[in-house]
Amino acid sequence: PPLVLVGVQKDAHMAGFLQQSGGFSINILSEAQEDLSSFFASMWARPDPPAFEFRPWEGGPRLEGAIGAVACQTEEFLEGGDHWIVIGRVLDLYRPPDPAAPLLYYQGRYRRIAPDSGP
Repeated sequence: PPLVLVGVQKDAHMAGFLQQSGGFSINILSEAQEDLSSFFASMWARPDPPAFEFRPWEGGPRLEGAIGAVACQTEEFLEGGDHWIVIGRVLDLYRPPDPAAPLLYYQGRYRRIAPDSGP
């Protein structure tokens, strides 16, 4: 079966939820959702969280506005230093008809995909 592996920092907001639930979803954010990425990664410094909404979905909630998602059933939850290693069995995939550009995080900062320069 298709499996995914996710590393979650132990003090992240989602770590406790993942330990108690039988499933989860991986939401792929757009460039416009950088604030949500910071919030869920425990890097949010403001007093109030950013606005967001979840939709019920197989495996776990799907973040409204995400440009893609993978629904998973939790297979294993393992120690990994300062992270939890979560292995999930893929149950379903979501992709909107016209997705926006993805949010990328690389070497400690947010990045953009370079525009296509043609052939």
